[in-house]
Amino acid sequence: MLRLTNEKFSKLDVGTTVRVRIPDVDRARGSPQYGVLKHKYTRAQISPCKEKFLELDEAMKKIKDKEITLREAAGHGIAGHQGFNRCNCKTGCGTKKCACNAAEMLCSSKCHAYYIIANAKKKREKKRSKWIKNYFKTRNFGIINDLQLDGDFLFGNFTRMSKTIFFSLLKMIEPDIVKQNTKFREALPSNALEWKLISDNYNKRWNFPHCIGALDGKHVVIQKPENTVSEFYNYKGTNSIVLMAIADANYCFIYVDVGCQGRISDGGVFKNTSFSKKMEKNELSLPPREALPGRTMPVPYVLVADDAFSLSENIMKPYRTDLKNSFALLLSVFRVFHQPIEVKIEETVVNIVLSCVYLHNFLRIQSDSTNYYSTSGCFDSEDASTGEIIPGSWREIKAGDTGLRPLRVIPRRSSNSVQGLREEFKSYFTSDIGSVLFQNKYL
Repeated sequence: MLRLTNEKFSKLDVGTTVRVRIPDVDRARGSPQYGVLKHKYTRAQISPCKEKFLELDEAMKKIKDKEITLREAAGHGIAGHQGFNRCNCKTGCGTKKCACNAAEMLCSSKCHAYYIIANAKKKREKKRSKWIKNYFKTRNFGIINDLQLDGDFLFGNFTRMSKTIFFSLLKMIEPDIVKQNTKFREALPSNALEWKLISDNYNKRWNFPHCIGALDGKHVVIQKPENTVSEFYNYKGTNSIVLMAIADANYCFIYVDVGCQGRISDGGVFKNTSFSKKMEKNELSLPPREALPGRTMPVPYVLVADDAFSLSENIMKPYRTDLKNSFALLLSVFRVFHQPIEVKIEETVVNIVLSCVYLHNFLRIQSDSTNYYSTSGCFDSEDASTGEIIPGSWREIKAGDTGLRPLRVIPRRSSNSVQGLREEFKSYFTSDIGSVLFQNKYL
């Protein structure tokens, strides 16, 4: 500020005669008075005079340390002055009720200072206009009709699907959502042939034979449910329910279990699922053991998982699973997972999570999924020549700032027979048939 002032205004020396503007209400006829003005002025408020009306030495003799206001300097003189009346009128000062008008004086700068400030504040607090989309203005049950009027782009951006797919889905579920509860069914493969189709897709896409799915789980952070104490309190210090899921090579969920209390150990959550119990009883109709390509030892069909799960006959770990991409897509599209779910009724939370899962599967299999739902670059991808993992856009969301939290990793011991199965898989992946060109780079 000082530099700009020096550039704009010329420098003044002590003793220079200057002019100071007097407000209209403080002006009066009279002769000038000697004194030191109480108020200080900036360089921009004064202007130098060409004429020299005062001599510094003479003025200093007459001042004698006398301090006066600008109003006093303008008002003193032989012709009298305006005086110091103050009326504080809220409206015009045209009647005798006004103290200044009754004394035949003009209102001074002190009369209406409060009201001038108050009016200026009201002007500053003027309502700001905000632009919002048309379908947010009405906020009624006809929002879909409003979206259709706004065009295809806004409809797709709001629903993450085209109009054709949306109304097809609506027609499918209409009988189930009209005045009755929707009943969900498990979508597990019912025979060995269907399991083999999933395994073939995994082998084709990820070079992993005998894989029937990727297993993982997440803590869904919620508010503390009503009439509970610590049943949902987890190791992260939050309340949660657990979403346990199995996904295929196309990032679709083939099994989910939602609602297990967050306090239960992560290893125990999967054991309590219907999938785990059926797997232990051999009720999943899995294909029989077969040897891996180029090998002789029969091995079972398995799920791949990370270190949060224990190694078993049908669970191979530790492997990087593509299920993280499925969870990531849920997180990036369904904003309800961006923070703890603000619902205290456990059943409602479970239904919210299941609804997101079903919508995810439905949208993933649509032909225009890449245009509205899982757009290009949202998933992690792999460079076929180098094996380098190219991060997907979902990683821009920080895990610690969301309503989905990872399971805890706990070391667990496994039996020798199970470790032997893992050694067989390891031997296959290091053989000429099972290896890929770039894998030695990461060993």
